[in-house]
Formats: sequence, structure tokens, C-alpha cells
Amino acid sequence: MSQFSKTFMALTLALMFVACNENTAPGNDRSADKAPPPPQSPVASVEKAIKEADRKAIEPSSMTAKDYTQVVGESIDCQFRLTEVGMPILVAKDRTGAIKINGKVVELESPGATPAEGIELNMSAADIHVTVTPLEDEGVQLDNGFSQREANLVFDLKKGRKVGYQGYYLCRS
Repeated sequence: MSQFSKTFMALTLALMFVACNENTAPGNDRSADKAPPPPQSPVASVEKAIKEADRKAIEPSSMTAKDYTQVVGESIDCQFRLTEVGMPILVAKDRTGAIKINGKVVELESPGATPAEGIELNMSAADIHVTVTPLEDEGVQLDNGFSQREANLVFDLKKGRKVGYQGYYLCRS
């Protein structure tokens, strides 16, 4: 194989891989607004949401506004996102929160303070406990009335899975 053929083949493969980077799933990239929104997920109890799944494989997933408004309403105080532009995996209003697991939206409650910028948020329901801990950065003021800072979220499913995520915690300023 000639040097030209090798170079041409390598260039062709590189261009093919670049073309594969078109993720149109809602909430994941700049093309997301062109994709139709997913259907609304049902609200369920924690027991029902985890009953049908392997406890060791359960993780929170992105929610649309249609999903979380069923639990907390349209106006939210805080949310946790995995990316700056993604959809939230946790939202909170006053002492009520919503998280989606196994395709079902679950209502969470906060026994402590209401969600606020810079304050650790603890929410739970039955076997699920979620903690959001803002990092020690200054945060960024966004145009939509929210401030954003990096944070860690720990999702703890008793007798099952405990996982942590680093992402962005947005709260009303």
C-alpha cells in the first residue's frame, strides 16, 4: 500500500468519526432543539420505580419540564445538571424535589433548609437519599435569574447503589 493510500484511508476514517459526533438527543447538545421532546414520564413512588429494576443499575436520568412540573410545578428554586446546557436530573422547589429513576419521576422531600445558592441540599424518599454539595467556587450569574456553580451530587439507594456526579447546581439568585 502506498503512502498516499495510507494517508487517504486515515483521513477518510477521521472524517467518518467526526460525522458520528451528531448527538440529537434532547438536552445533550446544540442540535437538541431540533429533536422532538420525549414523552412525559409518569410519577411513581420510590418502591414502584425501583421494583422493576436491578438496584445496582439504577441511576438518575434527565428530566424534561413536563416531567418535573408534575411534582414541583413550573417555577423551581434549584436544579442540578450534569452539563451546563443539559436537562436537570434533580429539581427542587421549597422542600419538595423531583428526580427521575427507571423512567419514573419520584417526589423527594427535604427535612432541612429550602434549596438555596451555596447551601448543601439533602433530599430523600423511602430508600433514596440525594445530596448536592456546591463546590467552593464563586459561581456565575446567568441572564435568566439563576446563579450557577459547580457541585457534586451523591445518589444513594439503600441496599443498592451509591454513585456520585460532578455537574452544575443552578439556584435562583
